Amino acid sequence: IEAVVQLPERELQPYAKVRLGIYQSWTGSMDECWLRFVLEQFGFGFTRLTNEVIRAGKLADAYDAIIIPSM
Repeated sequence: IEAVVQLPERELQPYAKVRLGIYQSWTGSMDECWLRFVLEQFGFGFTRLTNEVIRAGKLADAYDAIIIPSM
């Protein structure tokens, strides 16, 4: 991504929003907290995934990407 002064003359393609999941462990994680903070600051939508959701399976049906923060 590069900043531009004016839009290019060609037609721009919209991007699809990513269905993002973030793993939330039973114990607190500073990395998970900071990740959520940064994503919120830049307007990214995400869902917090608990152990129950992950064990239920079929994550590919609901999410395009899953981030597992450092524990």
